[in-house]
Amino acid sequence: MEFQVPSFNLLPLLPFLILVGSGLVLMLLDLLLPRRDRLIGWLSVIIYAAALLQTLGLWGGEWGIFAPRDAAPMLLVDNFSNFLNVIFLLTGALSVLLSINYLDRVNLQRAEFYYLMMFSIS
Repeated sequence: MEFQVPSFNLLPLLPFLILVGSGLVLMLLDLLLPRRDRLIGWLSVIIYAAALLQTLGLWGGEWGIFAPRDAAPMLLVDNFSNFLNVIFLLTGALSVLLSINYLDRVNLQRAEFYYLMMFSIS
């Protein structure tokens, strides 16, 4: 029995990678920038929009990721998974948009909220 290297394509994983990588960058910005919580909130909305555009760009295709030759793929990206991804990204972006002003009003503005939400959606 010989070892088969699975096919590997990062394009279908790009919305996930955008969210995780940007969440890490937002954590570093929170560490380096003093009291820029609203800025991190607006940056997270832009990141959600970028991931949403990438997801819409994947619409209509079907990709199998980590697929050994003559075997079923370990991860499948199709229109149904893209539809769910769009729902999650829109929900995250809308909740961040609603929370930016609310967290200011109740004096609870913390940047952790934005990147923890980004990690949970990813």
